[in-house]
Amino acid sequence: MLDVKFEIGGRFVDPLYFGDSAERETLIFMIREINRKLGDICDPVTGRPPRVWVVGEDFANLHYEIQGSPEVVRRIREQLGDIATESITVASSH
Repeated sequence: MLDVKFEIGGRFVDPLYFGDSAERETLIFMIREINRKLGDICDPVTGRPPRVWVVGEDFANLHYEIQGSPEVVRRIREQLGDIATESITVASSH
């Protein structure tokens, strides 16, 4: 399972204790979907998975930032297609 972090309004948040029940359920759903789509991807050399951040000024304006090695980023782009590739960044270490 990937480590998915949330930063909303400049603060790190735990989805289990965020907002009302509908917002909590949405964040938990996001974690499940991220793991479903990207959970099998890891760097073939190091075995490290990508780092996934869900970031936004508020709950209504969230986007993904995904960091990983060039190979991990390539595999994620293949998996996701054209979805938000500008949010996928290459980081040699994590």
